[in-house]
Amino acid sequence: MTGSVRKFLFGSTVRLVTPLDTATCIARLKAITGEGFLASLAIFSRKPMIGSVNEREFYWRKRIFYQNSFQTHLAAVFVPEDTGTRIICRFRLGLATKILMLVLILAILGGPLAALLTDMEFRVNGTPLVDPSERLLSALILPAIIVVMFGLGRLMARNDQGFMLQLLNDTLETREVSSAPSSAPGMATGAKPTHRMATIQR
Repeated sequence: MTGSVRKFLFGSTVRLVTPLDTATCIARLKAITGEGFLASLAIFSRKPMIGSVNEREFYWRKRIFYQNSFQTHLAAVFVPEDTGTRIICRFRLGLATKILMLVLILAILGGPLAALLTDMEFRVNGTPLVDPSERLLSALILPAIIVVMFGLGRLMARNDQGFMLQLLNDTLETREVSSAPSSAPGMATGAKPTHRMATIQR
């Protein structure tokens, strides 16, 4: 349950492999990725993804025709292999959104503290200038607004990760692999290692 909630809110890491070499992957990804500021505007580009692609990595976000600061972003790294390319994908919130969330969290924590200090400073005859229930209500308004905005934004972006994985599959012929370390060279997956037994002669 916790893992599902964490994946819904913050995304996850997915490892893919493709039989294509890295150069081919880069060329195909560039063909469907709008790069640069103008590429984010629909009148300049109709490519399904917005971001950047280079020889080591690529960054993606889905092209949408509305504003959603909580959209899922993809940061992926190419790992060339003898049989093709491994792609390590990290789905997450954008950096600007994370900074905004941090500022809002600090504001949430700082609001009640500031109200408490103000109330202590301006007490008159032992009676607070602001009614405690009003102070509590005002302290809860901002957190409630933030929670609602975050929830709606992530709800609207709930299919972003699946969309990008499917697009990678269609474009690069990828398949998902386990995060477990690969077997040693020359050893088939699931096979047990054998040990050469020395013959003891008497």
